[in-house]
Amino acid sequence: MCYNKIIINPLNVKGLNEVKGGITLESGFVKVEYKKQGALTRFKVAIPEKVSAKFKYEGKEFELKTGVNEFGI
Repeated sequence: MCYNKIIINPLNVKGLNEVKGGITLESGFVKVEYKKQGALTRFKVAIPEKVSAKFKYEGKEFELKTGVNEFGI
């Protein structure tokens, strides 16, 4: 099965301040990391070619580009 559209929707878990994970798709590897820094949460998300990705977190939602996406919320 080939996934070409994905939604990344991490949970904000109290006491869990740093997370790294990923999954291998037919089109490549999706990698997600986050680290809480005070009131800011820093994300690093890698999206392979030919995959459309949407990111949702605490009421915010936006599209991610192919390659590495780094941002803070």
